[in-house]
Amino acid sequence: MKGWKEIMSDYRMPENFLWGGALSACQAEGAYNVDGKTLTIPEVMQFNAKNDRKVTKQLKITREMIEEAKNDPDTVKYPKRRGIDFYHTYKEDMALFKEMGFKVVTIIDPGVKVDKGYKIYDEGLKEGYFATDKDGIVYKNWVWPGNSVFPDFMNSKTREWWAGNQKIMMDLGVSGIWNDMNEPAIFYTPRAMAQAMHKVEESKDKNIDLGTFFGIKDSFSQIMNKEEYFKEMHHDMDGKCVRHYDVHNLYGYNMTRAAGEAFEKLRPSERVLLFSRASYVGMHRYGGIWTGDNRSWWSHLLLNIKMMPSLNMCGFLYSGADVGGFSDNTTEDLLTRWIQFGIFMPLLRNHTAAWTRQQEPYAFEHTERLKKWIKLRYALIPHLYSEYMKAALEGGMYFKPLAFEYEIGWPNKIVGTNVDLFVAIALEAFQ
Repeated sequence: MKGWKEIMSDYRMPENFLWGGALSACQAEGAYNVDGKTLTIPEVMQFNAKNDRKVTKQLKITREMIEEAKNDPDTVKYPKRRGIDFYHTYKEDMALFKEMGFKVVTIIDPGVKVDKGYKIYDEGLKEGYFATDKDGIVYKNWVWPGNSVFPDFMNSKTREWWAGNQKIMMDLGVSGIWNDMNEPAIFYTPRAMAQAMHKVEESKDKNIDLGTFFGIKDSFSQIMNKEEYFKEMHHDMDGKCVRHYDVHNLYGYNMTRAAGEAFEKLRPSERVLLFSRASYVGMHRYGGIWTGDNRSWWSHLLLNIKMMPSLNMCGFLYSGADVGGFSDNTTEDLLTRWIQFGIFMPLLRNHTAAWTRQQEPYAFEHTERLKKWIKLRYALIPHLYSEYMKAALEGGMYFKPLAFEYEIGWPNKIVGTNVDLFVAIALEAFQ
């Protein structure tokens, strides 16, 4: 490991506060109603922390509300807001977060919405910063914003442009960036969707047999992230045209590289938090990594345990997983076990999808039990941070299997945080 570090360069060091517990959920937008009183997102977080409970109702900004706001800004019933000036909206929220002692990390996806008038889209299109097909036509597919284009992070000019736009978040007071969906993930292409819809139209008003039914079902369920999509997408690697398929793992790496290099210029005296879903060996110079969309399964907790030392061996010391699981509905037993392991991960983050149950600690019956483990995390931060820095500076491992230290056999469920703190997790529910 020491020899590897000498070859691969130093690690990006996290600030102390980055070892605090993090909550994130896809549902956090709009205003909330608590016992008849409307609260902003920062006020909701403060309320939950003090009362160990979840708010009762969520109000979202809908597309219809945005359309109404274009004609009458006052129709948007959103505290302290005027129309849809989201920059100033979030600037006000950021001030509240800071006042309450919260740190804010924003999620950024590479998929740029095809929307004339949107600054990022217009600039990228004009300057040729987006990936293309083999004929040089801007490559489009569908992800979260809908019809989207993708920055060509293989190109140094694109990375420089992307880095400059990080200033938008920095000026708002954001404490870190979370790069997501940056393999990149592709929901579907127009052609693939047309083919799937054609199968539906063909079967309209027909007596569908079982084979036809599953054929239609599979045409939609298997539409995401097809290999052919990545063979259609091409990059300009500073004058050399390459298929995305041939440099796939470098895409997320270079997206994070662009942000990391931006922070060195925008905040040279700070250690801005930066972590990514996709990456490649060497990205530890710019940020950390988390293990992506896991599921609320006991087997995925075991997988989390196995992945931590594996990531350390690849140079990723600042790492973690979605505690409790991202997809499916977790249980209190599973979340408790996951937190018990998670408090030793550098990145401790409870993160779940919008369609799952609420899985914040205060959403369960035995909140005090869960709170006890989170408090232990905070008590251990000085020691954990010290061990992390020792591993980073000396070229060692933060998570190390006991087999690396002892010749005798140890259960593979046990992982050691260096050699003076042993972590053993029982991979079963409470009886």
